[in-house]
Amino acid sequence: MHNFFGFINDDYAFLESDEINHAIKSLRLGIGEKIKVFDGVGKIFVGEIDLISKKEVRAVKIEIIENHGLVNGYLHIAISPTKSIDRWNFFLEKATEIGVHEITPIISSHSERKFISKKRSKKILKSACLQSEKSILPKINELTSLKNLIKNDYTYYKYIATCRSIDKLPLNDLIRYPDRAQSIILIGPEGDFSTSEVTSAIENGFKPVSLGDHRLRTETAGIYVSATHARNTQNT
Repeated sequence: MHNFFGFINDDYAFLESDEINHAIKSLRLGIGEKIKVFDGVGKIFVGEIDLISKKEVRAVKIEIIENHGLVNGYLHIAISPTKSIDRWNFFLEKATEIGVHEITPIISSHSERKFISKKRSKKILKSACLQSEKSILPKINELTSLKNLIKNDYTYYKYIATCRSIDKLPLNDLIRYPDRAQSIILIGPEGDFSTSEVTSAIENGFKPVSLGDHRLRTETAGIYVSATHARNTQNT
């Protein structure tokens, strides 16, 4: 059964415009074939195609599945894009499969990449969402500076991952508690955040955390944080 993004109502689902050609011309789907349609906000529509035209593919409902693959809590990762776009794309894909909720690409003083296509990033998120059958599509924000981001008034717990030699607690010990299941975590570029950036983040309420004894690549750190959060909140 093929998966698509689209619009869902009580009885029907309609494929998004950029999914129609793929369904008709590439996959050559026809009337009567079963498909799954994801709305990206919690619903998976299982249906049977009953209408095909150049501008529309519609399916009639068999069942609707809600919150499939949902990871409890809320994880917002603010991360410096990697110099290699392939490594950035790999992070987006794996974090989505594991269950991140929101991603903000950030620019800091040591950043090696200062432009990211939000459109391309969202396309990768959608593909990973369909592949892993996650009913929630992660939110991808515009590229922003670390300086501006840390001034935002977030209502959830705030952490900054750093290798700097300062007092910090293991991330695993912090987000295992249900009341800390909603959090934003800052992850820096290769070479870490600068000392002044870490200090500024702490002054704005971010708690310094360690991701372990070994240095991790930026994308690995993002995937590790996603997996740690998903594991620790699965029973909350």
